[in-house]
Amino acid sequence: LGGLFFNIILQICFGMSKWLWLAILMRFINGLLNCNIPVTKCFVRETSDVSNQARMFSFREVGYAVGAMIAPLIGSIFSRPCDQSWLSKTFLNSDFFEEYPYALVCYIASAIDIICLIIGIVFMRETLPSKVKKEENEENEIEMEEITSEDIVEDTEHLMEDIESVLPQEVKESNEEE
Repeated sequence: LGGLFFNIILQICFGMSKWLWLAILMRFINGLLNCNIPVTKCFVRETSDVSNQARMFSFREVGYAVGAMIAPLIGSIFSRPCDQSWLSKTFLNSDFFEEYPYALVCYIASAIDIICLIIGIVFMRETLPSKVKKEENEENEIEMEEITSEDIVEDTEHLMEDIESVLPQEVKESNEEE
């Protein structure tokens, strides 16, 4: 998630660059801080098992392929909005986009990253074993506090009834004789 956060910030800075050396520096720093490929591989490995691991890794590759097809399309449609005839009639025909012709493309990429960051924060679960055990222990403590001795007796009675219902008739009769 940290890689996505830095990608958002540095992508916006890249779009706001006026000099080539600054744009190259932003991409270089983004490459240093955005190590999503090994993190994604590690996360897939930790959250899947042998039965579905190949499918999970293939989803990652499909995502990269779709991104490689859509990104040039977004870049060509929304770069230089003041020069595009269909975009020049909108609010995008402003001095800001005249001065920073690639800012809109970077804003769109950052918006996609923000959506992915929110999805990651909401739905991604922890895989670090020490933190997972700590969370499980806290949940177990809460569950143990809620269990009373009456619950245990009631569960035992239901269990005995279930066992007696599946026992053959001979076993029931021998238990009654004793």
